[in-house]
Amino acid sequence: MIDGSHVLITGANGFVGRHLCDALKIKGSRITRLVRSLHYETESEGETIVLDLADRKKTIHIISDLQPDFVIHLAGSKERINAGKQFRVSYDTNITVSLNVAEACLNLTNFKRLVFLGSCDEYGPLSSPYHETQQELPVNTYGLSKLAVTKFLLALYHSCQFPAVVLRPTVIYGPNQGNEMFLSSLIYTLLHKKEFAMTSGDQFRDFVYVGDVVEAIIKALYADIHVNGEIFNIGAGLSYQVKKIALSVAELISSDSNMRIKYGALQYRTNESMAYSVDIKKATELLEWKPCTSLGDGLQHTITHFSKKLYTEMSAFTRHA
Repeated sequence: MIDGSHVLITGANGFVGRHLCDALKIKGSRITRLVRSLHYETESEGETIVLDLADRKKTIHIISDLQPDFVIHLAGSKERINAGKQFRVSYDTNITVSLNVAEACLNLTNFKRLVFLGSCDEYGPLSSPYHETQQELPVNTYGLSKLAVTKFLLALYHSCQFPAVVLRPTVIYGPNQGNEMFLSSLIYTLLHKKEFAMTSGDQFRDFVYVGDVVEAIIKALYADIHVNGEIFNIGAGLSYQVKKIALSVAELISSDSNMRIKYGALQYRTNESMAYSVDIKKATELLEWKPCTSLGDGLQHTITHFSKKLYTEMSAFTRHA
């Protein structure tokens, strides 16, 4: 078990990172957060270190001094642009950061495991359901850079038994997510009673609740040594048509919200996967993990969070008006 262990988290002030820190704190872990900059009040709790992970010397020095038992690597660029120049930027950023973190871990005395959060974007437009044994074919900057890190970590495992585990989540959603993602942007926009532009929504997606992803990460931390060097798909295991999900969100918010969704206002992304599903059998068997939050419950939790946030913002505005 990881209770009392020292867990270092890169990208700890991100969406998944903040949920993960809360969960590990409850379990009694000692947490050190590595962040690029300070944004949230909660970062004052526990040990938080501001560090540019692209700086190789500082990264190796700080992680070596900390001597964590576990490292959870969440940091990296999230760009999904297909433009040629952006491939180089995203690739260089994520590879450099990950090389530095892994190299620092090689110098640790009692290091137990690195868990890397990859992405199902690594698969690209392959036939679904995606399975961990498929030959990946990423078509955007995000998927390519994530796959490069995955291959690097697996090469380290096979060459020197470096204890790395790769998790490939589907589309993560939940409370506190930024508005750059589909569901959070949809909920935020409809709660503000504004029009929401989207594609026709005929594509299928597997949306996994952030709490379930956090539980998968924790399971991967303390699983036995047989999971080292392995890749695991992490998802709900069910895919839904995007326009039906949008309709469900609208119905949960108000009776007239669906009228504000402008289906077909946006074009699909180039090479966008329309049939998207994943096989999570491996994670269920080897990590003893399975998703516990239904889409309906997850959407309700997320909408309730954003509703409370909106109420707080409006109350604060009223007081200062």
